[in-house]
Amino acid sequence: MKLYFSYQFIFLSTAIFLSNISGASYAQKPILKNYSINNGLPSQIVYCVTQDLQGYIWFGTDAGVSRFDGLIFENYTIKDGLSDNEILNIHRDSKGRLWFFALNGKLSYYANGVFFNASNDTLLSPAQTKFEAVSFMEDSDNNIWIGSKSLELFCYTNEGTSQLFELDSLMNHPVNSTYNWVFTYNPSKNKIWVITGYHISKMFEYKNKTFIEYEDQSLIVPASSHFNLQTCGEYGAFFNGTSGICSIINGKVQTSIPRSAIPLYEKDYRFFVDRRQDIWTTNTDNILHHYKQLQGEYVEDFSYSFDETIGAVYFDSEGNTWFTTTGAGVYKASPSSKYMTAFPSDSHNDDVSIKCVKGDTQGNIWFSTTKGSLYHLLDDTINKYTLTTSMGGAAIRNFEFDKTGSLYCITDLGVFLLKRTPSGYINFIDVPAKSKNIEYNFRSAKYLQKDRNNRIFFTSATGILQLDEANSDRTLKYVPYNNLMNHRIYCLYFDSNNNLWFENFENLCCYNGKGVVTYPSIDKELNSKITCLEGVSDSVLAVATYGNGVLFLKNGKIINKITEVNGLAGNLCRQIYIEQDTLYVATNQGFSYFTYRDNTISDITTFSTTEGLPSNDTRYIYARRGKVYVATTSGLCIIEKKLSGKKEDVAPPQVYINHILVNGKRLKTNWLNASYNDDITINYTAITFDQPEKLLFQYNIKGNENDWIETKNTTAILASLKPGDYLFRLRAKKFNSSWSIPLEFPIYIMPPFWQEWWFKSIMFSLTLIATYIVIRYLTGRKYRIRLQQAKAQQALAEERNRIASDMHDDLGADLSNILLMTRMNKKKNIDLGTNMNQFNEIEQFTTNVIGKVDEIIWALNPEQDSLRDMINYIIDYCQRFITHKYIKGSIKKPDKISDKSISSVFRRNVFLVVKEGMNNIIKHSEATEFTIELEESGEKLYVLLKDNGNGFRDDDKLERGNGLLNIKKRIEELHGVCSLQSIPGIGTTLEITVPIQ
Repeated sequence: MKLYFSYQFIFLSTAIFLSNISGASYAQKPILKNYSINNGLPSQIVYCVTQDLQGYIWFGTDAGVSRFDGLIFENYTIKDGLSDNEILNIHRDSKGRLWFFALNGKLSYYANGVFFNASNDTLLSPAQTKFEAVSFMEDSDNNIWIGSKSLELFCYTNEGTSQLFELDSLMNHPVNSTYNWVFTYNPSKNKIWVITGYHISKMFEYKNKTFIEYEDQSLIVPASSHFNLQTCGEYGAFFNGTSGICSIINGKVQTSIPRSAIPLYEKDYRFFVDRRQDIWTTNTDNILHHYKQLQGEYVEDFSYSFDETIGAVYFDSEGNTWFTTTGAGVYKASPSSKYMTAFPSDSHNDDVSIKCVKGDTQGNIWFSTTKGSLYHLLDDTINKYTLTTSMGGAAIRNFEFDKTGSLYCITDLGVFLLKRTPSGYINFIDVPAKSKNIEYNFRSAKYLQKDRNNRIFFTSATGILQLDEANSDRTLKYVPYNNLMNHRIYCLYFDSNNNLWFENFENLCCYNGKGVVTYPSIDKELNSKITCLEGVSDSVLAVATYGNGVLFLKNGKIINKITEVNGLAGNLCRQIYIEQDTLYVATNQGFSYFTYRDNTISDITTFSTTEGLPSNDTRYIYARRGKVYVATTSGLCIIEKKLSGKKEDVAPPQVYINHILVNGKRLKTNWLNASYNDDITINYTAITFDQPEKLLFQYNIKGNENDWIETKNTTAILASLKPGDYLFRLRAKKFNSSWSIPLEFPIYIMPPFWQEWWFKSIMFSLTLIATYIVIRYLTGRKYRIRLQQAKAQQALAEERNRIASDMHDDLGADLSNILLMTRMNKKKNIDLGTNMNQFNEIEQFTTNVIGKVDEIIWALNPEQDSLRDMINYIIDYCQRFITHKYIKGSIKKPDKISDKSISSVFRRNVFLVVKEGMNNIIKHSEATEFTIELEESGEKLYVLLKDNGNGFRDDDKLERGNGLLNIKKRIEELHGVCSLQSIPGIGTTLEITVPIQ
């Protein structure tokens, strides 16, 4: 007999029924998932299995090792660093290293993504043994002890040394003549026992680097064949001795499973101990027995039958059990596998695609197949009825029981009856249409259903037919209201009032005895075919859709909904089965069941191939007497309801980054520096073996908790990242777990070189140098200009001094002589009685010219270029004016006068403005008094000139009079302001304010 586990139908039977055969016994087998070379394993021969600290499952085969994350197998060979491709055992030490035992006797191990062998770890050089290694132990000091079949023992110490011990000399036995296996055990700290078995049984203690024969050789007595010792926990171990399977705890031996409880004990049996310290035994018949510890004793729990030899048994961190075989790959049993069975075929039967499953009134189970078979499970026997027509076999889509227990079956070729009689069932007979003029194509029959009066109705492409049981022919006829139907009819349901609900080409309709009621508002939300209608209660209708999950209707309105988003196995639903307040839904992605109470959906649980279903493609569900029967395309699965408890506190998966591609180049680092225009691809994974296809990932690179990107892909592509520091955060969740703690991976995106700090520093330095050069050049140029200006000013001052000196010495002297001569001639002519008018005029003119020359000399003299000198000169001028013009004057000068340097232009213009004002007082105003005020205020000079003269009315005099016009121009030239106010009969006031220059 063959055993098919993954996507195959498992059935242990003594015969195959291809015709009407009754009363054959049957047995069921557990459903296991199979992984083979078709899934990615390098070979069908798998010797061993273990799980690393990250959660990956590793398999040792005759073609290398394979690492599995639930979806993908990654295979490694001698090209990657293995010492040999045929790996017989894999062991994990406390540091997370995986040790590989090869057929050629050489050792290798895997750590931090690298395979080590004698070529890159010299400590492994002495590890070459004559035969393959058979035992592994890590003692309390973390030294690794590896024993072989050839009385050789290799020690790889935690201190960085290694040594190969040859024990044949201790027993005076030629190693090459036979096998002698070596095992080690650490009964307590700093104590090592060495046990040999198979042909020669000896026990030694390793003390002070010496092997001493143990005083009590009867403590551990190995079995005569295939001796094995497995260490468990800190100081525990199990071995197969002459009394059965024995345990050692702290050096004390006791029998755990007596040989009488082990089937075929004498036939070369082997045992395995998993992480729970459950014991598995197998022998030459390839039946694997499981023993579980209950109240201190081991009791057989269940057994599996295999067609191939079992290589190893391993229990992983998620509760799955793995079985390796030497010819059929690897099998996985989920925690629920022992509660799930399947049938009806053996390995040679292809009649495994189940269409429908139901129970009769006697509590027996019936199910139909696509090959036209109808199976009847009656207690421990099975009956099979095969439908054969002139056109061959026909798939039995659905069936229903009438009042007598007979079965009406709809097929692709029509409706057929399996009639029940007192002596049994008569093989299938045809159920004809009532009249030949009824255009009914039996190939379009889709569904059948009983109403509340147990009358059977059928659906077709042309309407609804009813079984006419009024005559013995049991013919089919259209329902009286068939003319109200349009298009294809797929499914039916009769509610508590016997109203007929049906699907009419993606529309929901209800015939209430008077007419057909439609629901266009619901049809818009359906947007898919209706596959099943069932009443949850008198007022609530459950609607299974082919693409939109399950809807709940009340009074013609949708009141609730369940889809993949909130836990349904799949949105393509095929059937609903209701048991009290539990709803079972068959989908193309497995089946789900949940509680529906008071319009609340709770306790959603999903079953798929991961939990042991032979296929996710489920078609029909039926529940009875503590079992759930699931029809799938790969067989009928029977599940005990004890599995229905909701899964709680499921640990989230661990996430890992496999590799990073930068512009297509593969990197593997704990951080990443990339350029601003690099393309970054991050490949990651999360390890789970519980529906790995439903893994979800989220990653985040912005740091904001609201910016998670969710995906099912295992690759993230990062492009167009701006320069800066990033933290790539990655997390994952199973379909039934919370999100894992995020894995964090730092990324630095380097800016273009012109944004780098060193480039900015260079440019800043060059800018400083350039600025320094420019400033120095400009400063030098300015200094040179100022020097030239200073030289020019000095030359100008010297020239002004020369001109003033020349004018004083030459012109002034000449004018003084003219004035002196005029006065002498005037005196002579007075004596002669001559008219003095001309002489007076010449004298006055000469005097005036001399005054003007003095003023010019004062203006030219650079030694007078200060504010104090200018104000003092103006005051002296005004005082002379008072003396010579016989006018009263009031002169107010500042208490303190600064010695600020002023320009000759400023000095001359201010003086001439005052002079022009004084001349206007004498010539035009006929004033008897005047007032002049000078005040220095900050950087400005304020001058007030006021008289009590005639004043004037004409406002245009300022524009017409040359004197007043000159005053305005001079003040504007100095960027000052001028204010002139005149009141006839009262006087005139002139105010000027000029910035000191």
